[in-house]
Amino acid sequence: VAGRDTPCPGCPTKKALKTGKTEHAIIHQKDLKGIKGETYWDDYAVPIKNESGDIVNLIQVSRNITERKLTEDALKESERKARQYLDIAGVVFVALDKEGNITLINYRGLETLGYQQEELLGKNWFRTCLPNRFRKEVLGVYHQLIRGDVEPFEYYVNPVLTKDGKERMIAWHNCLLRNPDGEIVGALSSGEDITNRLQAEEALLKSEEKYRSMMEAMQDPVYICSQDYRVEYMNPAMIRRTGRDATGENCFKALHGLEEKCLWCVKDKIKSGEYLELEVVSPKDNRSYHVSPSPIVNEDGSISQMIIFRDTTELRETEARLQQAQKMEAIGTLAGGIAHDFNNVLYGMMGYTELAKDLVPEGSKAQKHLQQVLKGADRAKEMVQQILSFSRQSKKEKNPINIQSILKEAVKLIRTSFPSTIEIHQHIYPDCGLVMADPTQIHQIIMNLATNAYHAMRETGGVLDITLMQEEISTNGPKFDMDLHPGSYIKLMVEDTGHGIDGLVMDKIFDPYFTTKGVGEGTGMGLAVVYGIVKEHDGDISVQSEPGKGTAFHVYLPLIETAAFEREIISEKEQVPTGTERILFVDDEEIIVHLAGEILEPLGYHVTSRTSSVEALEVFRSKQDEFDLVITDMTMPNMTGAELASRLLKIRPDIPIILCTGFSELIDANRAKAIGIRQYVMKPILKKELAVAIRKALEKTNAD
Repeated sequence: VAGRDTPCPGCPTKKALKTGKTEHAIIHQKDLKGIKGETYWDDYAVPIKNESGDIVNLIQVSRNITERKLTEDALKESERKARQYLDIAGVVFVALDKEGNITLINYRGLETLGYQQEELLGKNWFRTCLPNRFRKEVLGVYHQLIRGDVEPFEYYVNPVLTKDGKERMIAWHNCLLRNPDGEIVGALSSGEDITNRLQAEEALLKSEEKYRSMMEAMQDPVYICSQDYRVEYMNPAMIRRTGRDATGENCFKALHGLEEKCLWCVKDKIKSGEYLELEVVSPKDNRSYHVSPSPIVNEDGSISQMIIFRDTTELRETEARLQQAQKMEAIGTLAGGIAHDFNNVLYGMMGYTELAKDLVPEGSKAQKHLQQVLKGADRAKEMVQQILSFSRQSKKEKNPINIQSILKEAVKLIRTSFPSTIEIHQHIYPDCGLVMADPTQIHQIIMNLATNAYHAMRETGGVLDITLMQEEISTNGPKFDMDLHPGSYIKLMVEDTGHGIDGLVMDKIFDPYFTTKGVGEGTGMGLAVVYGIVKEHDGDISVQSEPGKGTAFHVYLPLIETAAFEREIISEKEQVPTGTERILFVDDEEIIVHLAGEILEPLGYHVTSRTSSVEALEVFRSKQDEFDLVITDMTMPNMTGAELASRLLKIRPDIPIILCTGFSELIDANRAKAIGIRQYVMKPILKKELAVAIRKALEKTNAD
């Protein structure tokens, strides 16, 4: 039948003869007798037995199933390929029967859930892979789907439970499975794991909320505008600054009062998505702002801008005041050094001039000439004091004074020197309190401000208003932006109707040597001196001026409650006091040491001089009982006058000491007194002043 010399492979005949039972096999044949190609046969071998149970015959039934087998193989191959496609897919595939049992799950599904295939096939999907809280809801939806009550869902999201108990969020797409008769036998679902995406979206939402909350809480105005210059967002600070919510409006017009695009928006950097920082003055409120636009790239590729406006007006004003103070401090330090050396030179000039004046006949031309030399030296001395005044390093004697009398005297002097084209109006309130000040320096303030006003009105004439009044400064008041503590102040106002001050030079008017006057008309020291004196008296000064509308200076000095007293003044007609005591005189300048002997010895004193503080200490240590008084300079090499005084007082606590200085940052009258120094005098000092200081120091000793 088969056209073979041997039995067909897998033929059931031999096995049936051996076992005596019906045997079955599928036979695969190639090129059978009369049939070319591959064939498949479904063979049955049935033994025929006699009464004794012996096999006497065999019936073999063969059925050609080639077509069915090929169909089945094609179906299996199709299923294999389909399974392979499902396994390499990037989404979860799960097939369920009508009861919800798992009939298929792909590799991505197993990977997502953490199971092996044999652990899930046949298991109920809802009981195994869904969290308890969602099981009833999702199962109800599935039963509706299987019954055909609802259409398959395009998109359905629910969590699944992994093997280790964690949850993953899956977005499902469903389709029904039907048999060849069209009957629903289950469902196939494809699912995308969106857990990470949802977490990222939630984190992004939280981040956006956090940054929005930050912007809402910021005191600096912030806004976001689009590429077409429309406001997309304004924080509360920007709304307060603008006065309304201008979202959707043109940003440069609504927020800044401009007719053209803002400077920062048209910069190439910000247009290309780079960060930028600028300092601008807003025309809307004329205040200074630090502007920092930051690009925001939108999903469609367009670039919006988040712009932070930080108000730096007060910071810039503070920086300007600090720079002014630092400039004054630097020049003041230089002035102090110059003052010390210059005072020593003046000391010699004035001392020897006085000596020469005593040697010429009374009333002679030589005496008059020498008197003019003394006047010139005295003017130079005052100039040094002016330099120290603006640097706040002058150590003038301050006492409680009433400014009204000084101001009235100054106004009388001004009236005699001003031309008739300038009217002078004074408003001096009599109930103003007292200030702790030096009268000479207060007079300088008034005269310098009046002189400044005269130069502003001398060509066209005008009105000079001088007002003195009392004013209270509080933390909430309009003057608290000045360098003043809250309290009661004397307010001096000097106002003119002259040509005013250009805003470009307003910041420089208190600088030393700065002047807008012509060559030879001003030194540039007047307002610098005023500034220094005012600051030295713990006050402040402000100026308001516009070109063509005049200038107003307002000076504030703190009030005190102590009664004023009269300073003791040495009369020119008083006789120079003399004595016979022994004096140790110490100064590192040879000319001053020689001058001291020339001045003091004719007055009856016995003078021992030294140009070294170290040598003076050794002399005193060895002969301490031979001296009644020590006069020492402050600024000397190796050992200062203050240090020398301290050592001398340790040796002999009752020794009177006079300390002389032209300028020193290390000591003042109060610190000198604390050391035990009897008299503190400023160089250059005239013969009469020195003689009086000696008697005062010695009289204190006698009184003790």
